[in-house]
Amino acid sequence: MYYKVKTRKQGGSVAITLPADVARKLAVRESAALYLVETAPGEFRLTPYDPELAAALEAHRKAITEYRDVFKKLAE
Repeated sequence: MYYKVKTRKQGGSVAITLPADVARKLAVRESAALYLVETAPGEFRLTPYDPELAAALEAHRKAITEYRDVFKKLAE
């Protein structure tokens, strides 16, 4: 399935409006951050996935795994 959207000038940028169905499927609301990921030259994927948050969560998971015994002792 594809959606056709039109661009419009907004200040020095170009803006689009997401159709309500697309916003619902992406689970985004007004003022939410979306990310454009370049998948190939001139091709982008729009996603609510935050790569910085994902990296932080992965670092947290590694720390919890590495220091499991310490956290268990602190919880006592």
